[in-house]
Formats: sequence, C-alpha cells, structure tokens
Amino acid sequence: MKWYEDKMYWVMCEKAEEIQKKFDFLSNMDYRDSYVCKKHKCLIRLSDHYYCPEINGNVCIYPKNLTWLPTQEELQEMIDWKQLYSFEIIPEIGGNKFLGRIWDSEGERVYDVWCNSINQLWLAFVMYLNYHKVWSSQSGGRWIKEEKCQNYLTEVKKKSSKKL
Repeated sequence: MKWYEDKMYWVMCEKAEEIQKKFDFLSNMDYRDSYVCKKHKCLIRLSDHYYCPEINGNVCIYPKNLTWLPTQEELQEMIDWKQLYSFEIIPEIGGNKFLGRIWDSEGERVYDVWCNSINQLWLAFVMYLNYHKVWSSQSGGRWIKEEKCQNYLTEVKKKSSKKL
C-alpha cells in the first residue's frame, strides 16, 4: 500500500487539527500534495489524476472539505529537533509495523508508539513533541493530551537553557 492510501493515516491527519490549521491551502496547495475529501472519503492526488468520483471528476477544492496528508519529509520538517534528545525507529521483523521510541537525557524511555506505517509514526512524533498529544484508537481515534509528554518537554527546555 502506498503511504497516501493508508486510511488510518487519513483519520490521524484529519484529527490532528493543529497540523491542519498550520497548512494554508490557498498559498501552499501543490499538485503533488495528497488530500482526502472529508465528505466523500476519497483520495485526491492531482499529480496522479485521483479526483473525487462523487462530483463528476471535479476536485473538492474548498479547504473545509479537505484533509491534508503531509509527506514524511514535511512531518520531519515540523519537528523542533532541539526538543528531541534521542529517538529510534524499529521495523517489526516479519511484520508491517514500526516501533518508535523517544528517550530523555537520562536514558529513560518516555514514549513508545507502534504504528502501521512510517508516516503514522512521524505524525505521532510530531504530535507528541510539538503538541503534547498521543494517539488513542478508542472511540474512532483521537489525539489526547499526555501529561508525561509535557513533563519531558519541560525538562528538555530547562536543560537546554542551562547549556546556553
């Protein structure tokens, strides 16, 4: 499956309101980008001529109707790398999952997340590091505030300000 066909990633991106708010559809819309039509739950990818079939081949171009699907590179650009002490990505042997881990400066593991794709994993890292949220698959899925995440980021900021 191609990353932009991952329907769980669609849901995770749609529910990542902070990321959706940052994307300016009018000035940043690119024919290479991927979107999901919220109303019809279909992929829109202009470069591959994927259009919304529900509206006679026209594209649902109104921003309120679209969910932007950031690429792995775009997600990595969103991370404040100064906040990230150490991380690793481990592919599941013989499987299709990835384990992502984040450690603090004392070597304590502060975050573990299993994801079905590398894009889901990078989105989880962005949401954890930038917005203090973790993915909960309960009730159809949602991003929830994580107190442990806030504590880790506060510690990182304190230690980085002491170094200056």
